[in-house]
Amino acid sequence: MNEFKRKILLVEDDFLIAAAEKLILTNYNFDVIHAFSGENCLEILKNNSDIDLILMDIDLGGGMDGIDTSILISRKFDIPIIFLSSHTEPEIIQKTEKITSYGYIVKNSGETVLIASINMAFRLKKSNEQIRLTFENSKEAIILADDDGKFIKINQAAMELLELNPDTYQNFKVSDLKILGDVKPEIRYQKYIQKGQENGIIEIQLSNGEKRIAEYNAFQIAPNLHQSILRDKTIEIQSSLELEKALEEKTILMKELQHRVRNSFTMISSLINLEKENKHNEETIQVLSDLDGRINSLTKLYELLLKSENNTIVSLNEYITYITESINNSFSKKMDRIKIVLDLDNCQVNSREATSWGLITNELITNAMKYAFPINQNGIIYVSLKERENLIELEVSDTGRGPDKDFSLSENTFIGLGLTLVNLLSKQLHGKIEYSRTDRTNFKVICSRFSK
Repeated sequence: MNEFKRKILLVEDDFLIAAAEKLILTNYNFDVIHAFSGENCLEILKNNSDIDLILMDIDLGGGMDGIDTSILISRKFDIPIIFLSSHTEPEIIQKTEKITSYGYIVKNSGETVLIASINMAFRLKKSNEQIRLTFENSKEAIILADDDGKFIKINQAAMELLELNPDTYQNFKVSDLKILGDVKPEIRYQKYIQKGQENGIIEIQLSNGEKRIAEYNAFQIAPNLHQSILRDKTIEIQSSLELEKALEEKTILMKELQHRVRNSFTMISSLINLEKENKHNEETIQVLSDLDGRINSLTKLYELLLKSENNTIVSLNEYITYITESINNSFSKKMDRIKIVLDLDNCQVNSREATSWGLITNELITNAMKYAFPINQNGIIYVSLKERENLIELEVSDTGRGPDKDFSLSENTFIGLGLTLVNLLSKQLHGKIEYSRTDRTNFKVICSRFSK
């Protein structure tokens, strides 16, 4: 007999991230379908009626984002949605909370948090289904009473609400209800009689001391006959209090995650530097140094985002300046003979784009530092950032010796890990990398702008 597997629809436009997340979920016995865009997600849902849960990224490239896609899903399908995103801005999270109550996970929180959140969502879904089923099968509490407030007839739901039975309610009056508040029940009822209609919320204390909160709507339907419809709001209000508590716990968790991410960058960099101290092979040391440089570029982005009032927009020129300063520190022994000249337009990009631009900048400047100038040779590295209409151009050039004459960026040519990474990141930004050799060695990355 085949083991039952829950089916999860993973909506993620980054194929590498999707592959990693899918591997984690598959290891926990989930059946995973990948959608690379909002439109693709909706198409999959049309043809698959057995999706149990959706993991939704917010930034999905150039089409619909995750929030708009989730709104459409919630209108057509009753499927739990958990947002899985790098965003930590309160305004973004507030938007998601209006769509779903199943959770929000910050990317890179770890597989333990991811799986725990998914299991919690399934439990919450089951709980919601039970509550909805109970609600759908229950009837509103209806009370018929005369001008004096004497009960004439009540339905089963009212008997359950007020803990009465057919034998006891016949002699029961509104004044016998223990309605909490400053106004006595009989006075409240007489004021209603004068108006002929009233609605509001009351809190009733039963004979066993239990308190119930009910929303009511009372009106006269005939001479000496009045109808009151009561809806039990006790569970709803208790659930609201529990939700407030859950949101408070969620806020604390978000703060803790931010603190851990901040410390994780520093810890990883420290571990790499410790490892470098124990290595004597120059090639190994260089690989670790390159890795540390890439981590530092991401660290600078995170520091920039923490300082920014808007956590979604990054000043790319300021970010590149940060990266350049970090590289200067890493190659301090060479900086007395190598000069970096910056010519940067004021350019704003979203944080997702900034990650790729930062890694590209780090690789190109680091490559020039490492290979362009032999021992004791002086030189200049030029870094130019220009924005033209819907294009962003980043050019890194140097006055060094340049690569071999047969150097090419062709896909069939080995160009090293650094330039391979630049090439992949350029494609992810819907752009390209160009190489030319004049009086300088020139690498230019030209990419389309996604958004401002």
